[in-house]
Amino acid sequence: MAAFISGVLALVFDGGWRFTFGLAALCGFAALLLILSMRVSQSMARRDNPVGTRARIATGDPESPAPVDDHHQSARRMTTAIEMLGAARDRLKGASVLGDSFSPDGGGELGVPLVTVVVPCFNEERFVAETLRSIVEQSFEDWECIVVDDASTDRSISEIWSVAGTDPRFRVLRHRRNSGLSASRNTGLRSARGRLITFLDSDDLLMKDSLLDRVITVSNHLDDPHVLGAYCGVRFTPEEVVLENLPRKTKFDDAQVIDLVSADSECPFSAHAPLLVTNHLRALGGFNERMRMGAEDWDLWYRAMRNGFVFVPSRYTTAVYRQKRRSMIRIMAAAHLSEANRLIEAAYLSADPSVLTAPTPTPMTMPLGRYQALIHRADRALRFAAMALVAGDEAAAISALGVLEEVPLALIERHLDLSNLSDRGLIRALAINPQELDSVENLSKPTVDHLQSLISRAAAHYQPEVVAPVAAPTVGALLVPQHAGQLDTMLEAARLEGFTPKDIAVLEIEREGGRQGVAEEIPPGIETWSLNEWALSHGVCSVVLVGRVRTGIADQISRAVAESGGRVIEIEQDLDDVILLPDAHRPALPATTGSPRPIGPYFFGLADGTLDGEPTSSWQMEEYPETVADALQLASYKDRHRGERVVIIGNGPSLNELDLTRLKTETTIAVNGIFYAADQMGFDPSYYVVEDTAVMKDNLDEIIAYKAGHKFFPSIYRKLVGERPNVSYFMMNRGFYEPRSPDFCVPRFSVDPGHHLFSGQSVTLINLQLAYHLGFEEVILIGMDFPYMLPKDAAVEGDIITSTSGDPNHFHPDYFGPGKVSKDPKLNRVLANFALAKRIYEADGRRILNATADGKVDLFERVDYIDFLNDP
Repeated sequence: MAAFISGVLALVFDGGWRFTFGLAALCGFAALLLILSMRVSQSMARRDNPVGTRARIATGDPESPAPVDDHHQSARRMTTAIEMLGAARDRLKGASVLGDSFSPDGGGELGVPLVTVVVPCFNEERFVAETLRSIVEQSFEDWECIVVDDASTDRSISEIWSVAGTDPRFRVLRHRRNSGLSASRNTGLRSARGRLITFLDSDDLLMKDSLLDRVITVSNHLDDPHVLGAYCGVRFTPEEVVLENLPRKTKFDDAQVIDLVSADSECPFSAHAPLLVTNHLRALGGFNERMRMGAEDWDLWYRAMRNGFVFVPSRYTTAVYRQKRRSMIRIMAAAHLSEANRLIEAAYLSADPSVLTAPTPTPMTMPLGRYQALIHRADRALRFAAMALVAGDEAAAISALGVLEEVPLALIERHLDLSNLSDRGLIRALAINPQELDSVENLSKPTVDHLQSLISRAAAHYQPEVVAPVAAPTVGALLVPQHAGQLDTMLEAARLEGFTPKDIAVLEIEREGGRQGVAEEIPPGIETWSLNEWALSHGVCSVVLVGRVRTGIADQISRAVAESGGRVIEIEQDLDDVILLPDAHRPALPATTGSPRPIGPYFFGLADGTLDGEPTSSWQMEEYPETVADALQLASYKDRHRGERVVIIGNGPSLNELDLTRLKTETTIAVNGIFYAADQMGFDPSYYVVEDTAVMKDNLDEIIAYKAGHKFFPSIYRKLVGERPNVSYFMMNRGFYEPRSPDFCVPRFSVDPGHHLFSGQSVTLINLQLAYHLGFEEVILIGMDFPYMLPKDAAVEGDIITSTSGDPNHFHPDYFGPGKVSKDPKLNRVLANFALAKRIYEADGRRILNATADGKVDLFERVDYIDFLNDP
């Protein structure tokens, strides 16, 4: 080449005819170089955009400029980014597909967060705080984050609160019963206010531009009813990855539109890759809560693709998947494989009608193999049609394109490069090289245009399949028992209303209200639903049965059903008059408004800390997120005394009438100031409990020094008492005392002390819950005198009583002696909690007996102290 150029230059400067010839040669050579350059460029373009990938949906987002150090360039980039973000936000907020607001009445202002990030968490104390910090540091700031703690037993809630408690954009919801990953995500989905939603597991991370990148991408596809959302690339890292070492983003290579065909029966991406339209995801029913062994995200993406939805790629990799050495998929590999096999097999069958809850204009109901075959046929048909038109055989071309009448053109365009295929057909028909096609472009254009018109005509004949969404579940009677003692009564009430078991379903609310023994008592053959499942599937019931005495969550459900046209039946039970306290929040139910309708997925108020708020958020006012309970230790005590009996020792004056030494061989639970009777008893109790703050602070040294087999204290006393081998701390729920709580003055009884124990005006309720957990078949009460005399010389301020003389209400005058503080016992509230405990025990075939000398508690069957001791 160098010699050729030298020769040409010599001719140019040799003058005369040689000059003319040389100049012509030089121009010809330049033209040759230009043609070669163009052909190389075209070849490289075809190589970078091969058949099957050209028709990907573009993000419409301008390419990011190369990084430079110049501050002015950086400022210009930021200005451009801000303008793009502003335009994206305007498009999103003006989009009808996103809806206006997710408030219960469907109205509301546009000032809700644009994006909701849902972070499910179970026992991730090592990583969850860093996960939440990765959200705080997002360059896109118009978000809310809903953290759903799934009844963690480690320090997770404390770690969550260390971050969430400092930023009002966080909402922390908490399950009171462990329910699994899908349930946690669905709780966030049901409660979300954002028009777009994404999920981030509590051990994973987002790079700084993750939300920004995906928001801009989604905003460019709002006019496409098939687009469920945008997904980013995911970087897989060792578990030691550190947030501060991550880039803002990295280039996302090999991105493509994901639909049923391109997914090819595999899981297309991790759960935190997509940013999705919240309304669409709710219409799909959310995650399958019955899947507890993994692949639940894959199942949802599969159902979305079956309904015809697609996922468009963003431009960057901005999510981080932390590969833990003991991740769920590694621990449950066999179960995960089983779920994967099920989903792969389902892809190659016709769609089960049950998954078609939100079909797009082009649902994908045929087997995956059928779509793959149609795309292969279309590939060949398009090339053959071009060849036929060159040969002048339009009929053959039309016949070949008949395949387009069997499949949506949008699917063909996503998977085939129509321009490339017509080029290949022309090349073959004309018997030319690819490099020579441009030379006949003017001659071939009419053929190409005609081919395009034939394609459009053929595609117009496609008849989209009309699929009616799956009907919402409908039951005759929906039972909402809040504790085991209500279930049998509700079942009998439903039977008397004329409902058979197949017409009855139970709505389990222990996740929201706490474990009170319902799940273990539901008889076989009765369908059960979680609150998430019922709401997200838009369930309908003719009648809802709730207790006359009911918790806040049960009351909200009954109101929602009444407002949506259903009938509410309040069941009544023995002792309801005792349990129903006048101070409990219980305004009248609304009147029925007509034919029953679904209550919808977001019928709860969304403000935390209010009576009409999300039911899983009330724990924030009832419990103590900054403290740590010993959940695993408490769990280890379950059924340790199965079938045995226990004596719970109260502190009334009647203890002085009993020979306490005879209890030495009994299992006992003692409380509060029982250390004053240490000599009188002559033995150390098996268990010892203190609830009251005044008792703990006034007697701290004595409480720490007192000997007992094992001590149970609320977690709020951990800093006072410290770490001791014979002490376990439980989370104390004080909703019974909190006027702002929806459960104020509503008795509750926990069968799961590993998560919490409910307060109920008397430490004896704590003891009864512990005794139930320990498995005792029979509980004997002593020292429950109940008459209470307020000393005339006591200083009273509200509920606080300061003694100035000896204590007449306990077995020792120094119990609440001079200078000590106690609280108004409110005996009617104590009795209400005792009545609930009686129901819970009897529902499980156990019993509570009262062996107090005299006393006024006649709620429990009376036994003689000496007689029961003589009858082991």
